[in-house]
Amino acid sequence: MGSWRPAKEFFPSFDRGFLCDMLHGPTGFLRLWELEITTDTRPTLSSLECVSLHAADMNNLKTILLVEDNPSDVGLTRRALEKARVLNDLVVVEDGQEALDYLWATGAYTGRDASDLPALVLLDLKLPKLHGLEVLRRLRADARTRRVPVVILTTSREEQDIGTGYDLGGNSYITKPVDFKQFAGAIEQLGLYWLVLNEPPPKVNVSSK
Repeated sequence: MGSWRPAKEFFPSFDRGFLCDMLHGPTGFLRLWELEITTDTRPTLSSLECVSLHAADMNNLKTILLVEDNPSDVGLTRRALEKARVLNDLVVVEDGQEALDYLWATGAYTGRDASDLPALVLLDLKLPKLHGLEVLRRLRADARTRRVPVVILTTSREEQDIGTGYDLGGNSYITKPVDFKQFAGAIEQLGLYWLVLNEPPPKVNVSSK
């Protein structure tokens, strides 16, 4: 196999903005996947942040809602998102009831635009006030939030928790790796799939209930 060289050496007219437009996610995970080509023409992809190319899009990024009561886990998740160059704002709520209040714009979040739903909910299970599975049950029972992507991100490996999480409509179940490098890798893959590759669900027309 030949040595790897940047695509721009072969195609100087490549426009980075075009590549970024073509491959950045619909919910705003802004990455530039820059083609690299070998001398035997087999391509690969390498990532390069493209914030400057899409500065105007920064105002349109949807949030990620993290439902987590452990400050250490909040810090690790925030670091992992930054390491993965996920640019979406991270909103943190510390218990199950606060998660529902945020999503439904009730309680302390009265006045928030309830139609402005996060691109992704990262949901722990062992939460104060309201268990994560009950949060998920209520989200899926309400037309406003039944389509919001929910990834259960927890330390629990209990088969019952995993099964119930899926039965209640969880989109994915991820156990938190102990090692930060592994955790950061999991977060990067999670962000790539849910914020870039996945087509977000259309909004539910609540009036049609």
